[in-house]
Amino acid sequence: MKKHNSRMDSQNTPQSFHVAQVVFSLTWGGAETVVQHLQLQLHSMGWRTTIICNTELVAHFASMPRTEVVDVGPLAAQGFFKHAAATIQIRKKLLQSIQRINPDVIHAHLERSLIALTLPRITTRIPIVYTLHGAESIHYKSPHSLEQRAIKRGLRILLKSPNVQVVSCAHQLLPYYEEAIHAKITVIPNGIDVKEFTPKVAKRNDLVFFVGRLTTQKGIATLVAAADLLPKTTFWVVGSGPLETLLHRPNIVTFGFRKGKQLQKLWEQATVCAFPSIFEAFPIVGLEAMALGKPVIATAPGFTEYLKHDKNGIVIPIGDSKALAQAIERVLAEKALRTRLSKEARKTAEQFSWSKSALAYEQTYMRLIEESQ
Repeated sequence: MKKHNSRMDSQNTPQSFHVAQVVFSLTWGGAETVVQHLQLQLHSMGWRTTIICNTELVAHFASMPRTEVVDVGPLAAQGFFKHAAATIQIRKKLLQSIQRINPDVIHAHLERSLIALTLPRITTRIPIVYTLHGAESIHYKSPHSLEQRAIKRGLRILLKSPNVQVVSCAHQLLPYYEEAIHAKITVIPNGIDVKEFTPKVAKRNDLVFFVGRLTTQKGIATLVAAADLLPKTTFWVVGSGPLETLLHRPNIVTFGFRKGKQLQKLWEQATVCAFPSIFEAFPIVGLEAMALGKPVIATAPGFTEYLKHDKNGIVIPIGDSKALAQAIERVLAEKALRTRLSKEARKTAEQFSWSKSALAYEQTYMRLIEESQ
């Protein structure tokens, strides 16, 4: 068994403990944003931190200050056999990296579930925290493919494993699991750094803004259908993905993938933000829009972890382009409504922070470390 450094300062803050965050994905999204912000917060709290990821994510994380990034190889591979070979190779390098780094705790984000789910088998002595970000919960409740059935079996094993804590980023994911195991899942909401977002009054009153992956899950077809119903309204779309060709409309302007200050400069010009997703867990993008003081129109569940209809935003049914268009027309036409929603949105965003999320994770790490000694 690994001997853990149990030194604590007078404020019960860990000194010299080491956490390795593990994430695998082909593109940047919500889970990767969580990894990024937790990394920064944990480092400021005195933790040694390492990110283990696939090649496609390395460049995103490598630019972060004081961050060790371990590349375990490319995830992208065409065809079943090449994909299987890539997965096996990543799993091998993941084990080697864990053995070399020898962290006190592993924090795995279930973006690519099958790879991360093998961690308890390849390292039984190190405590592991698993964060559910959404898709794996759908697969658990209704598995269709061989891979999804394997994910369900893996999650069932995890929920019974010693030295393992499963965390959900949202309360709405719990119903996907049997009620008997709800008590074994801890909910730690995602956060936001509101200091990075300064509310600004939009100079235009006709600009609808969307940012996200251009996939079916994000409700791109609903967004485009709403744009067709509002030909005189301008839609700005930021993101990349397989459904980009659907956006070829005279009133839709696309910007490709943006983040950081480039994204925020575009975002600040928005009159209203629309997120008609088919499924979300705890979408950070909505909180970011609200932190900028933007009225948000979005679907339930997911956004309703923090969005309350007609209180701090507008909630619409999934897949209802007419309801989306009507909500957009209403917000654009009623300045008083925009002003009220804007103020309440900012207040809501201020209730969430990465420091709160990091503190909750730290408490979970320390409990597991102490129990493993």
